[in-house]
Amino acid sequence: MHQVPLGLIAKNENLNEDMVDILDHLQSLYVPMADKQLPNGCTEKVPIDTVFFGGDQFTEERARNVQLARSDGMSTAERLEGVWPKNEDWHAIRTAYKVMKN
Repeated sequence: MHQVPLGLIAKNENLNEDMVDILDHLQSLYVPMADKQLPNGCTEKVPIDTVFFGGDQFTEERARNVQLARSDGMSTAERLEGVWPKNEDWHAIRTAYKVMKN
């Protein structure tokens, strides 16, 4: 597994509208997509892999809530299914490093 810093996005993760923009931005730039043939002859972009989106508990909850709100989307891209929110407990990791260091 590789961790790659993705830079900064000038959005507020505490606002639902901004969280939609954040997830949409991450999915459009970093989630590998492929074309899927639909029965009606059209094609749709579908994620072939997911990208983790880490944050504190509130950020993870907001991201999941945005995905739930978009769950009635017509495509996987509209439903933001290429981004997988996860909790990253930064303080616990720092404490574990300190314990291991001593």
